[in-house]
Amino acid sequence: MSSRLLKRATTLSTHVASLKTRHRKIDSEITQEHTHAAPDQTKLRWLKTRRLMLRDQMKHYEAILKDLKPLAGHALARKGGVA
Repeated sequence: MSSRLLKRATTLSTHVASLKTRHRKIDSEITQEHTHAAPDQTKLRWLKTRRLMLRDQMKHYEAILKDLKPLAGHALARKGGVA
């Protein structure tokens, strides 16, 4: 079970990092769109909605990670590993 917890925690950490990268990219796209003389409001609305969805996903997965990390660390400690 411990290896499954570690694998799950690692996978979720990687996924959260990917979501953060995508969130930053959308932030820069929003900033870029605001520099135009006439920003495309439909595009901005879509980008901002997508950014909020990513933020919600990050919070969801970070909450799961918060619960998984102590369990995974405890499993490692029993095996003699470092958490």
